[in-house]
Amino acid sequence: MQPTRHVLMIEAPRQAEFADIALPSPGPEDVVVRSRFSTLKHGTEMMAYLGRNPLASRTFNQDLRLFEPAPESKPFYPRPMGNMVVGVIEWAGANVRHLRPG
Repeated sequence: MQPTRHVLMIEAPRQAEFADIALPSPGPEDVVVRSRFSTLKHGTEMMAYLGRNPLASRTFNQDLRLFEPAPESKPFYPRPMGNMVVGVIEWAGANVRHLRPG
C-alpha cells in the first residue's frame, strides 16, 4: 500500500475537508517528515479559504510585477492548507547530508 498524507483541502471558498493523498516515492535528494503540528497562514491561506485570495482569479507576472488574469486551464481550487509544519524526520535520501531520521 502506498503511503498517504492526511491533508486539509479547500475545495471551494468556505468549504474545507480532510483528504488522504498519496505520497510520491521519495528520491535521493528528498526528506520525509511526519508532521506533528501544522497550521495555516492567517493571511494568504485564510484569504483563500474565504475566497478573497487574489491568486484565485489572477497570476502574478514577475516581469511586469503585477497581477494578470489566470488561465482558465489552471483552477485555483482544490488547494491544500497548512504549509507551516513541525515534525520528525522519518527518512532522508542518500544525497541528503545534514539531516538524519529522528
